[in-house]
Amino acid sequence: MRVYAPERFRKGLLTITFVAWGVPSAIAQTPAVRDVTPGGVTRVYRSNDVPDFAFDNARHFVGVRVDDNGLLRAEGITLQLFGISPLPRKKVCMTARGDRWACGQRAYLKLRNLIERRSIACQIKDVDKPGGTDAPRLAVCKVDRADVAISLLQDGLAELADGVIDKSYIAAASLAKNKKIGLWADVP
Repeated sequence: MRVYAPERFRKGLLTITFVAWGVPSAIAQTPAVRDVTPGGVTRVYRSNDVPDFAFDNARHFVGVRVDDNGLLRAEGITLQLFGISPLPRKKVCMTARGDRWACGQRAYLKLRNLIERRSIACQIKDVDKPGGTDAPRLAVCKVDRADVAISLLQDGLAELADGVIDKSYIAAASLAKNKKIGLWADVP
């Protein structure tokens, strides 16, 4: 009798294991509402991802370069990120304690790391701006659905541009000031 007890225990444990694996997957597929779909018809669920309709007409760039003034160069077009005043690469900042640090270099590296070797989607805001292709175009640019300018503002590596009233940009700049990071840090 003792010979068969471990065998029954092993089979019971195996059954519990398979049932336990099946329960989470059944729960994950259960819709939040009652399914009244007729038999034989496959129910299709809508994705929770919200499409970004504002970026449907955006231009996609690969191989974007960052210049020393924080401007982006892509396919012969110079882009300035909307909502921020980029820091020049050679800018040196001082903390409240008087320590000097290379804030411009840090901002340049952050921006370059955000966009380098990635596809970037930019919606140019001033399409009709005179000055040809050499004049910087104001653009909202996103990498992986994240606004590049907001990322810089949140890290305190850019200043909010004059006249910007967009709440998301103002909130990002306020976040960096409240956390005392980047330009508002007490230590570099």
